Amino acid sequence: MTAPRRREVARALLQVAVGALLLFCLSRAAGQLGRVAGAELAARLGAGLALNAALAAIALAARALTVGGAAAGSALGATVWAFGGWRCFVLLAAFVALGTLATRLGHGVKARAGIAEARGGRRGAASALSKLSVPAAAAVFAATTGTPVPFTLAFAGALATSLADTVATEVGKAFGGRTLLITSLREVPRGTPGAVSAAGTLAGVAAGAGLAALGLGLGLLPLRGALAVAAAALLASTLESVAGATLGRSGVLDHEEVNFLDSLAGAVAAAGLGAWALRA
Repeated sequence: MTAPRRREVARALLQVAVGALLLFCLSRAAGQLGRVAGAELAARLGAGLALNAALAAIALAARALTVGGAAAGSALGATVWAFGGWRCFVLLAAFVALGTLATRLGHGVKARAGIAEARGGRRGAASALSKLSVPAAAAVFAATTGTPVPFTLAFAGALATSLADTVATEVGKAFGGRTLLITSLREVPRGTPGAVSAAGTLAGVAAGAGLAALGLGLGLLPLRGALAVAAAALLASTLESVAGATLGRSGVLDHEEVNFLDSLAGAVAAAGLGAWALRA
């Protein structure tokens, strides 16, 4: 099978999986959207858009986002504010702030090695969509299905996983030292898709666990739920490294598609592990 054909098949499978999961979630929300729709939701959306527009302006001035990234991030952030409330939004804001800090960390070292993020680290619309669309959808379904717990776990799991991946990647590129390809344990240059390092891995684990702990502190997650989110972040970010080393390096999926898959895997893992932990 040719490389373009493999890419087409992989994308089709990903679309089918996402579509099936979305249909399942929509079936759970069927007939219940009216519970939250109305003037109050419109007011929350308006407030969320205003707040996120102000934050986006700051991010643009700080050269953390492109215009497209600011627009996409504002829309998704407003959705989280409207449907998830302030606690979910604080978790989202912490994710953005820590991810931006990790991207800027050791930028000179990464730039000299030719492995720094493009556009001086500014994130674009594709990056925002790949990392925030799953949490935003989870926030919507938490408010509209009548079963908020699994979707709240999914929301936190998606963010914790994406943060763990971002921090592990950026710390590894800047300070990773010896870097190994996760699928073969062969030493490879820093910045290679699917490469892992001791410093990056430890930093990623700490970042995912830290975001889960913040969710616990905010009262968004129970203790067992927070532990499930931290475990899901470790599991899914490891799977992301495997996907990067295989699907990413071969060109079957691009960087943002791998990031989206990572976020989705973290959401599903957190919901599943959380359901088991809370039932135990």
